[in-house]
Amino acid sequence: MPSPLFTLVTPTFNRAGFLGKAMESVRLQARADVEHWVVDGGSTDETAAVVARFPGTWFLSEPDRGIYDALNKGLARATGDIVGLLNSDDLYPPGTLDAVAAAFEDPAVDLVSGGTEIFRVSAGGEERVLVQDAAAKIALIPENVLLGIPAINARFFRRRFLEQHLPFDLGYRIASDREFLFRMALAGAREVVLDRVLYRYCEHAGSLTIRDRVPLREGAGWEHLAIAEKHRDTVPPDARDVVRRFHARESATLALGLLAGGEYGAALEMARRGWGANTSWPLTVLRVGAAAVWKRL
Repeated sequence: MPSPLFTLVTPTFNRAGFLGKAMESVRLQARADVEHWVVDGGSTDETAAVVARFPGTWFLSEPDRGIYDALNKGLARATGDIVGLLNSDDLYPPGTLDAVAAAFEDPAVDLVSGGTEIFRVSAGGEERVLVQDAAAKIALIPENVLLGIPAINARFFRRRFLEQHLPFDLGYRIASDREFLFRMALAGAREVVLDRVLYRYCEHAGSLTIRDRVPLREGAGWEHLAIAEKHRDTVPPDARDVVRRFHARESATLALGLLAGGEYGAALEMARRGWGANTSWPLTVLRVGAAAVWKRL
C-alpha cells in the first residue's frame, strides 16, 4: 500500500461531543490518501465509540502530559508527506485538502498557510466571530507569530521540514505552538499563502485555544513572557524588535491584571521586569490599558 499524501493528527481528551464533527470534516474532504491519527489522553467519555464510527482512523489512547505531548506522539507516527493538525473541537472547510495538495505539487514548498475563521454555536445556529484571511497577517514571520494569531492549525507542513523543528516543548502548557512556530519562522521556510480559509476554530467555554476569558494565573500570558525572555538574547538582529515588543505587551498586560486583582507586590515586580527590558514600557502600559478600557465600552 503506498504511503498516504496527508497525515492529520488530532489530540483529544474527553471531547466526544465535538470530536465526531471534526472527524466528519476530514471525511468530507473525500480523499483516500489521508492517514488520520486521533491521539487520546485516556478519555472516560465516549471518545472510543466516536472514533469507531470512522473506519480507517488510527487511534492511540493512553495517559499523556497534555495536548503537546499528544501531538508529539502522533507526529512521531506520521508517514504522510504533508502534515496537518486538527483540534478535536474544530473543522476543516470543504476543499481544504485539495487546495493544500495543489500548492504542495511544487517539491520546493515547505509550508502552506491559509486563513482562519472563528465561530461559535448558539441556539440560533452558527455565528461567525472573526475571519483572518489577509496574506500579510498569515505569513509565517516572527511578527505574525508573536504579535498576531499564530493559527498553527491553518498551516500544513512538509514532513521533512516539520521534523527539523520537533518536538513541541512540554514546558509550555498553552503556548508551545507559538514557541514552535517562532523557531520555525526564524529558520525560514519556503511558504505558499493561500487566499482562502483553511481552518475553522470553534469558540466555546472549554477550548484551550479560543476563549473569551481565562484566569490570570492560568492564562497564556505567563508562558508568552517566558518565550520572550528565552529568545530575546539569541534571536537574529532583525527579530529582536519583535521580541522586545512582545515582551512589553505581555508584561504590561500581566502587570495591569495583577494590579486589578489586588496583587500589588506582584504587579510591582512585573513592572520592574517589563521596564528593565524596555525603557518605553510605560507607553506600552498606557496602550494596553486604553485598549482594555475601549473593549469594555
